[in-house]
Amino acid sequence: MKNRIVHSIISILTAFVFLIDPVFAAEDPSTYPVASDGEKTTAPFVTKELIGNKGVSLTHTFTFTFTPAGTTTVDAGDHPAIADVTIDITKKDSETSAVSSADVTLPSQFSKPGVYAYKVAEKEDAGFNSQYETNGKIEFDQETYTMLIYVDSDLQITTVTAVKDSTKQKTSWDTGKGMKFENKIIKNANPDPGNPDPDNPSSDRTADVIIKKQVEGTYGDRNKAFNFTVTFSTDGTVALPKDWSLSSITGSTGSTKLTNKNGTFTFTLKHGQQAEFSNVPAGVTYTVKEDGAKGYTAVYKDAKITDAFTDTKGQGVTASGCLIHENGGANGQMTNTYENITPTGIVTKNASFLFMILAAAAAAIVSIRSKREQD
Repeated sequence: MKNRIVHSIISILTAFVFLIDPVFAAEDPSTYPVASDGEKTTAPFVTKELIGNKGVSLTHTFTFTFTPAGTTTVDAGDHPAIADVTIDITKKDSETSAVSSADVTLPSQFSKPGVYAYKVAEKEDAGFNSQYETNGKIEFDQETYTMLIYVDSDLQITTVTAVKDSTKQKTSWDTGKGMKFENKIIKNANPDPGNPDPDNPSSDRTADVIIKKQVEGTYGDRNKAFNFTVTFSTDGTVALPKDWSLSSITGSTGSTKLTNKNGTFTFTLKHGQQAEFSNVPAGVTYTVKEDGAKGYTAVYKDAKITDAFTDTKGQGVTASGCLIHENGGANGQMTNTYENITPTGIVTKNASFLFMILAAAAAAIVSIRSKREQD
């Protein structure tokens, strides 16, 4: 009975140790395929690629760890430590990705010849996402690599290889990729829920995107309602999380809430009115279309786009590819100008009738004069 209790306690303690200190099974280098010249190196490196939609930027330091795994030739306890590798990377909002690499500092001393194995992984920054709880998310790479260091009888490194654990594919060092890890970043267009327009702190705006209506021209009808269609879309560089989908975007014109049909809104605006949209992810583009109106020339201008979109008079206009940036404050204005009317004193549509009257009067005068001359 006592032996059973003792064995049970030992089993529990052993399981507990494994839970708090993950142990990798000893690697058998002979099970890996022979490496080609491009898969061998003495200067291993880690590569980080940061992926995100245009309109989204990020500067961050990523950390990669090297945990001894042990091999059939050298126990994990005999592995010298390898320092963490850090990579500083900056993705600009004009880019869809940014790439940076850093070298691995290999140990200078080894206790015995053989093959040394290390598990290479990205260290997830637990506090990172807390910075973007309401305005962004980053996806850390869960991939791991097994890096093998071959040490000869003189205790010198002869070569280093690496294998991606999920695919068992050897790393090609000569392609410039090395042990590559990817991260995906997404942000909301509104970096501060209390201030959607950070470039203008005193602004009272409450939306991420605002589209205004303006009617110009001496004879422009400011009570006329113009038909609009606004469509939000993404190029798919980074798939939007469920709670950041295009269907989560809300829209309104004044007190009227607009219906979101898979990212598309239809509505009307008169002079001085505006449509507002919220919960818009940065990196999303929008297209605004206004139906043609007889006599009006429409011009759409986005505050962050140099060139305006102009229609052929009366044909309407479509402004596409308007990018929404992470710093919010997206503004667009559709201006309709009515053609000028030149006063002539004569109603032109009755001109032919007036000409006939004048012609008849002239003929009558000629006839009267002719009769007088005959008399």
